[in-house]
Amino acid sequence: MCAVLVTTACGNRHDLDAFPPVQVVNVAPGAGQPATAEAPAVTGAEPGSEASGAAAGVPQTASAGPPQAGVSSARSGGAAGFGGQATSGGRSGQQSPGSNAGSGAAATGGSQTRAAAGTPGATAPGAPANPAAGGCPAPCGPVIVGHVGSYSGVFSGFANGFRAVEAWAGLMNERGGVDGHPVRVIVAEDGGDPARHLALVRQLVEEQGAIAFVGCFCPTTGAAAVDYLNKKRIPTVGGNPSLNWYDKSPMHFPQTSLADGYVRMWAASTAELAVPQKKTTVAILACSEIQVCKDEANGVPKHAPDFGMKMVYSAQASLAAPDYTAECLAARNAGAEVFMLAFDPNSYPRIARSCSSVGYKPLFSLVADVTNATAQIDVMEGAFVGNPVRAWTDLAHPGVAEMHRAFKLHARGGEVDNTAGLEWVSAKVFERAIRGRLSPTPTAQDVLTGLWTIKNDNIGGLTAPLTFTEGVDDKPFACWSLVVVSGRKWTSPRPDVKCE
Repeated sequence: MCAVLVTTACGNRHDLDAFPPVQVVNVAPGAGQPATAEAPAVTGAEPGSEASGAAAGVPQTASAGPPQAGVSSARSGGAAGFGGQATSGGRSGQQSPGSNAGSGAAATGGSQTRAAAGTPGATAPGAPANPAAGGCPAPCGPVIVGHVGSYSGVFSGFANGFRAVEAWAGLMNERGGVDGHPVRVIVAEDGGDPARHLALVRQLVEEQGAIAFVGCFCPTTGAAAVDYLNKKRIPTVGGNPSLNWYDKSPMHFPQTSLADGYVRMWAASTAELAVPQKKTTVAILACSEIQVCKDEANGVPKHAPDFGMKMVYSAQASLAAPDYTAECLAARNAGAEVFMLAFDPNSYPRIARSCSSVGYKPLFSLVADVTNATAQIDVMEGAFVGNPVRAWTDLAHPGVAEMHRAFKLHARGGEVDNTAGLEWVSAKVFERAIRGRLSPTPTAQDVLTGLWTIKNDNIGGLTAPLTFTEGVDDKPFACWSLVVVSGRKWTSPRPDVKCE
């Protein structure tokens, strides 16, 4: 079984000729130095069109839906496509001196803190003015970005995360690149195998020249690469901030609330909607297979009392369970008016139907891993999410409208949803960091230097005010928007990001 990598490069015709739009990389499970095989260059592919001519033996997939795990098709103007899960990101409190010597080489470590003062979205003091597009000295080297995640099986519902990175890259190249540098995104699917995840990350850095990773849905695999990325000083920007290495790794830079702050955010957002309705007794049910589910289940009880809620029931169950009637009865009998669920999108309707079958209709509070399909099921009416970035439904906001436009033009299939919104913000944080700071041949050090200039910046209102400071750590913070199912679609009574 092999994982398949597809690289796309965009920009003008010269960029497409210089950087083949399609590459296929075969990685045997556990291989440390996988071999690379380039597919024939795609000819006649223009930004926004489907590319053809992938390597022989690699099945092509329709762009309308997520491809099979380990199989991808590519489009000029974006990245690869699989279908699945996303994670990675974090924060640090350690100073890691070092230097970067060329693409994918070492760079200095960093950390994130919450800003205490300043103007959200303001340019960092001393930051250079952004050069005009195309202003870098010729030749203008590409910005090579990696994205490795789990996009098959139970995680197939999260594919819009990597598509958001694809859409962002296409938008940048439509505009002439970032300060004239074409953006090249490489996406790899790890099949849920930690060893393969590490092998792919190594390959993207050491053979493909990735200078950073943007986003990552890898809750069961991402930890395998943390030590490697720290050693190589390769930053990961954004991803799924609920994972526990976000506040331990100096090379992970979250785009929103992280680790225990994410759990506190879930409790706070639940209270924002439930307490005004005089619903204060809470049950929590979490998946038993994934550590992050357990962390959320264990963390909420300590935060709930701070927001006027009382925990009356807590349990774990399998993602694969066909029915959750026993858990629904237990929560009902405990007097829970609110049912907090930490599962995958496919499980939420089964849980809600199980509860409905015994006449139990609590207020459902879901972790931020929902899809648009979640809202289209009748038993989910009234369910809500504390979303750690600006609501993806807020088309009145220019930053959200830009995301929707980019998806239509540059993402291969899929749609804007909760996961897409999270990873779009990851890409926008990365963009903020590199503008005006790229060397003629971009390096990981360029990215780190730019990240450390971000001070109290909410990225145009898309997230909480972020501050990244080399060698400085701070406590996790809780910030969110509120998104609710109403009329079989996600709506937002409060789309902006609020911090407690």
